[in-house]
Amino acid sequence: MGTLFVGIDLAERADLREKLVSNNERFQKLCELLQSKAGSASERLLGLAPTIRALERYRFLAHAPDPGPQLTAARLASLSLIDCNLDLAEDLTTAMAGCAASKRSDGEFKQLSAVEALQRAFEKQDDAMLAPEARNVRDLIGLVWMSEFPRYFRLKALKDKNDS
Repeated sequence: MGTLFVGIDLAERADLREKLVSNNERFQKLCELLQSKAGSASERLLGLAPTIRALERYRFLAHAPDPGPQLTAARLASLSLIDCNLDLAEDLTTAMAGCAASKRSDGEFKQLSAVEALQRAFEKQDDAMLAPEARNVRDLIGLVWMSEFPRYFRLKALKDKNDS
């Protein structure tokens, strides 16, 4: 019995539970939290912080080849932030509406373009002026962009090549 308790203690100290979760599962968890009808949009966005911090800690782990959960999390976070009715800069509001409106049926390139536009809009903002909800969305968008920008530029190069 003592061996079992020592093993449990060591596993908890090493945070094994968190380390055995893939980033894809973390993005799916964000989607579930954002789609939940429990609480207000503001409460849901504030509740994302622990999962976002875990994504930041494990951001260099390989992602699934399908960016679907990441793009869905970005879209749902944008929708939730719009629902918060915060006073945000016009360019940020416009970029957020574009990201919120992007859907899988629009194609991967358009979805990634919307994320890129929102990332650029967040970069222009003063952190001190952002509400905690907006900071969580900014952090999430930054994580999505950081993991998906190579795909965006590859698709952009293909699109430019086909347009020529």
